Amino acid sequence: MGFSKFFSHQAPEPEAETETEQSSTFTLAVRCGISSEEGGIKGKIVDTLSSGVSNTNTAWGYINAYYTENQDAIQNVISKMLTVQIDSQAAEEGMRVVAKGLKALCQVHPFIGAAVISFNAVVILHLKRRENDKKLLAVHARMQDALSVLFHLRKMKHSQELGEDGISVEQRMVHLMSRIDKEIQETGSICDHYRKKNHISKMVKATIYEQRFAEKATLFIQYREELLDALSLHTALGIDAANSKLDRQQEQLGRMENKLDEMLNFFRRLDTPQERDAREFIENIGGPEKCVDSDEHVAELMNLCGDGPSMVRVSAADIEAALAGTKQAILKELDEDLDNALQRHMQLFERKLDVQRQELEETIKTSERNILAAMQAGAHERIRDEDLRAVWKEMNWKGSVKARHFVLALHDHYNDDLPTNKSTSELPRPSTGPDFLKEDKWALSYINISHVQPILEAFDDDGTGFITIKEVNAFVDSRPEGWTLPHWIAYWAAGWHVSIDKYKHRIYRLIQDMIKCAREVLPENRRSVDQYLSHLTFDRIELLLRSTRSLSHTFSADRYLIQATDAYTESEEKRLVRALDGMAYELDTPETVSLVTGPGRIERFIFPLIYLLMKRQHTIISLAKEYILDPDELITMSTTLHSVFEVLDDRIEGLASLFRQAHADIRGRFGNFAFGMLQLSYDIDVRVRDPKHNTLCTWQPPRNPYHHGFVSTVLDEQLQDPLSVLKHQPTLSGSIADSDVDIWHLGCICDSCSKEIIGDRVICLDCMSENYADNVNLCSRCCTKITLKGSFTHTPNHLMMKLKCVALDAELAWMIPKARAMDERMKLKAPTNDKIRKWGSTPMLSFLTPESSRMLARETFICNDCERRGVSVTSEHDSSMHTLLKMSRPTAVTITTEARLLSLESRMDAIEAKLGNLEKMEGKLASLEVLLREVLASKAVSR
Repeated sequence: MGFSKFFSHQAPEPEAETETEQSSTFTLAVRCGISSEEGGIKGKIVDTLSSGVSNTNTAWGYINAYYTENQDAIQNVISKMLTVQIDSQAAEEGMRVVAKGLKALCQVHPFIGAAVISFNAVVILHLKRRENDKKLLAVHARMQDALSVLFHLRKMKHSQELGEDGISVEQRMVHLMSRIDKEIQETGSICDHYRKKNHISKMVKATIYEQRFAEKATLFIQYREELLDALSLHTALGIDAANSKLDRQQEQLGRMENKLDEMLNFFRRLDTPQERDAREFIENIGGPEKCVDSDEHVAELMNLCGDGPSMVRVSAADIEAALAGTKQAILKELDEDLDNALQRHMQLFERKLDVQRQELEETIKTSERNILAAMQAGAHERIRDEDLRAVWKEMNWKGSVKARHFVLALHDHYNDDLPTNKSTSELPRPSTGPDFLKEDKWALSYINISHVQPILEAFDDDGTGFITIKEVNAFVDSRPEGWTLPHWIAYWAAGWHVSIDKYKHRIYRLIQDMIKCAREVLPENRRSVDQYLSHLTFDRIELLLRSTRSLSHTFSADRYLIQATDAYTESEEKRLVRALDGMAYELDTPETVSLVTGPGRIERFIFPLIYLLMKRQHTIISLAKEYILDPDELITMSTTLHSVFEVLDDRIEGLASLFRQAHADIRGRFGNFAFGMLQLSYDIDVRVRDPKHNTLCTWQPPRNPYHHGFVSTVLDEQLQDPLSVLKHQPTLSGSIADSDVDIWHLGCICDSCSKEIIGDRVICLDCMSENYADNVNLCSRCCTKITLKGSFTHTPNHLMMKLKCVALDAELAWMIPKARAMDERMKLKAPTNDKIRKWGSTPMLSFLTPESSRMLARETFICNDCERRGVSVTSEHDSSMHTLLKMSRPTAVTITTEARLLSLESRMDAIEAKLGNLEKMEGKLASLEVLLREVLASKAVSR
């Protein structure tokens, strides 16, 4: 993976010239993540380098200074981390200390580089997780403890230095380090796979996972001994008395009769009360396989694991759905071969490590350039751009300044420059290339009061309201090659909004085409595709799109801004594509999303990232029209989108905390931030289901001439081999006829018979809340019955819509208004319409999509008998999947008290039946409680 290049730097000999020593040592400091703006030992090293003190201006001087400074954290990793009361924060800090120190050690001994970088990558991925499992921390402690032995190498100046037996330390250890590197990667992959499991999945295979963890931890104990043996043989090293305490500790560990059992016993002590109860429950019922034998067992396990639904807040149908879903998940977990699963996950984890390694290398290179440049200036002139340095100096600012004050001062500075079209930080103008690079005047016109907010946000990356020197330099360093600072500011002032608006339109069109494709997929794929399109993430995408302000219809950008915007947008998109290709477009966790986007606020990347994911997923949905897809293909797609919005939610939570300190109107602040893109995602009231305002199907591109032709095509390019995007092997169609596949309306329950609706779904358009979220749903057998639901009283004469396929909220947004409008129009025509007048029963109208229904010149009617026989209503279209509208009768039907009582009695009978089932469950649980008490009592007696 390019480690020879990455660790090719060799520290200079002590007799080298001072300038060379300074530069080399400072390079080492940079590669260890040291900044002149940081304190502690890092700041001391930078200060020492600046003052030219000779005893610490060598690589070995730095390593020994770093080790001395952090000796306690490095040596006491076991005592601090392998305790029942593990301090997660202290453990994480220890991991950072060891990781940084080992990176420094690699500069002197490159042969340990592969293992150390793998360790660093695993540590970074671990630290990005918000929750910390103590058992995983224990495994990482053993890994860290083994690698800490390598700090003995700090006393050696060369890896090739021969020992008394004529063998160098590199020759003695290189194969061992290769094995350790492989073991670190495998351990990191297992931990990563385990973290993604929910509580129930972890408990079902708790014994198996803990066995794997214990085996890995024991291996690292063994590797630690082997490293010590190898170093002990190398007499030139001479392990000194200062480390004898650590050695004695290891000797004691080495004498343990069974280290594996010790780790397993230690894991038992780390069990939380919740895990302990769940483990005992599983053992008492005879193992995880017995959990699925009854709903009572599943419900109890859900409650013990904290995944049980609240009986107060959810309906019986939701509880049943949760039980069924959990049972299916348990069965899937039991059927999964862990070795095969880990082998598949290792491929994904290796891609994560590759991205993390590249990010580490790029960060190190950038830091090296930046800090070396800063050394050449005075400590008070740490800003690397001349214009910004001049502004900072003129305003007499210190380490930070209020963001708005900074932007206004910047505006004044460039406003004074505008008449002369001169920038003090101009780069040499290229003779070739885009026109926008050849002058600054166009860019200076965008650095004005009207663009204060987006400019402020571009500098203030963390959203604190203050801009630091570090943030200023980060903004300058992120500037594309060849761009002047005014170009870069102009992009964020106006060009970024143009880019976001483009992506917004593209995403809308992609999703609209995906929904259209979903109606044409093979019957075998229909349920998986419907579940994918009904996933909560599509509601989140819709909120993001709807919340983001579009460009004004009067917007007009000059050609230079458009050139600059298109150039940067294209380069960023290519970068994201490379990262997504490396991950095979599978973003299994929020940490993986961060690896793909790189550092920076997520709102910078959210639109191009969603667009690229939608583009890939659109291709897969299109394949569903010809091939039978593995259901896991669609599940992976949903998981990827969910991971993206987990990152976005973290950002929203962080911003809300900052806004709460300075603003009473947090929602209003979000409305003014990043063109409002996060406002609806923050607003809890809006994040409830709201089909009426869903815009995914109803959106139309604005009539802005700038967008002419931009979204006329859905895909910019077609893949040469579309099947290459699939992770699972598809099969050809033809095994199942369309009529043989039932339509499942994704857990929708009939409000009359309380059964899941399979086949046609009938929605009453008269019994419906304002936002369409609450309504009366009926199966085809119950649509003629009087049904009571909450405040709704449904009767057969109501306006009803019959759905022959799953209707998404985005589709209901146009279907319901159109259906009501058609009904009103037909009521006016009823006295003169022969078809309506001569039928004894209410007719039904057929309508298609918003586009195709507009093409029909006349209403298309069908009677109940023909509809039941599947007769086509028009020769122009295949009407087998058409939505039907059952018109309301012109005269109201009076509901008698007797009818109401009969309906109420029917519902009471259903409720009593459910209560009876609950009483039976309660009896079984009571029996189980008695049994458990007897078991505990017998154990107490035996003791």
